[in-house]
Amino acid sequence: MYNKIKNVLINGKSNDLHSDVVTKVLTEMACRVTLYQSEKLAINSAVNFSLNGQPPQLEYQCAEQLTDLSDIEVVWHRRLQTPLVPGYIVPEDKMFVQQELCSSNLACLALLEHAFWLNPQAAATRANVKPLQLTLAKKVGLSIPQTLISNDPQGIKAFINSGQDTLYKPLNALAWHEQGRNYATYSARVTAEHLPNDTLLSASPGIYQRLVDKQYEVRAQFFGRSYFAVSIDSNRLQYGELDWRLHQHQGTLSDPVELPDEIYRAACALMDELDLVCGAFDFIVTRDNEWVFLEVNESGQFLFLEQWCPELPLLDAFCKCLVAKDKEFAYQRVLQPRKLADVLDDYQFDLQLYTV
Repeated sequence: MYNKIKNVLINGKSNDLHSDVVTKVLTEMACRVTLYQSEKLAINSAVNFSLNGQPPQLEYQCAEQLTDLSDIEVVWHRRLQTPLVPGYIVPEDKMFVQQELCSSNLACLALLEHAFWLNPQAAATRANVKPLQLTLAKKVGLSIPQTLISNDPQGIKAFINSGQDTLYKPLNALAWHEQGRNYATYSARVTAEHLPNDTLLSASPGIYQRLVDKQYEVRAQFFGRSYFAVSIDSNRLQYGELDWRLHQHQGTLSDPVELPDEIYRAACALMDELDLVCGAFDFIVTRDNEWVFLEVNESGQFLFLEQWCPELPLLDAFCKCLVAKDKEFAYQRVLQPRKLADVLDDYQFDLQLYTV
């Protein structure tokens, strides 16, 4: 049985398929859902924090919806957004206005610490530190690729020139818009000839890893102690030997897969080390059937797994994990889970309006 949760806040953004689909299902479960759009605090919403009475009152208003944030029981920390400064603010004041907006957002979220978070703010920030992730992964017994994280030109060149293929990854993913096109960072093979001059190389630390010869890859999405995993035949994708995400819509060959017991236990241990309730794990399975950990994304996309393998009820499991308020959540399979395809059809979602 799941707790009778009534008030859920999604800290995200507008036009996010995950947020919109989850909102529909939670509403069907008699929850009141508030979408907190931190980037639009000065655009179409407002906060009121009154300390004049007892207890203090914190309200959030967006469009016609007014929410008393003290009533919030669960927070889904979906996507942290940087506040937008209205265009009418003069350039000299933009830095000050954004600073105040950021402080207001931090205050609102800090005053929701009474709620159950997926994932807690501090845990989300900590989990996004890739060197810490890799260190803790080794601690709990997971294998990782040989790795150098550095901005030392001599050390980087020595690592690359050691005779094995090397990948470069940024410490933080980045997406941007330039000259009418959208761009994003992906893993890339790097040789000494690809490196910029030492001055530029010193300016930006990066992750350098040995290229692991893969049999296939695995994405495993954890909700509490439950997980749903698919194998990804990335070798059959364009650029898949380096990063399957770049062309993941080419018709990826995927099947549900079970994690070996020792990998499951280590993944749970890593979640505990990072204080995560949810996490998307990426593994490589080598031709010798060794499982190699790449990363865990605390706010990773997960609906695509159900699109690839409709028999996996990720949407149903996630919504029940939200209302369970239990870090040890274990999904109980049912005969008729709320399926993603049905929700998309029932509410006539136009997927062209969403970006991945």
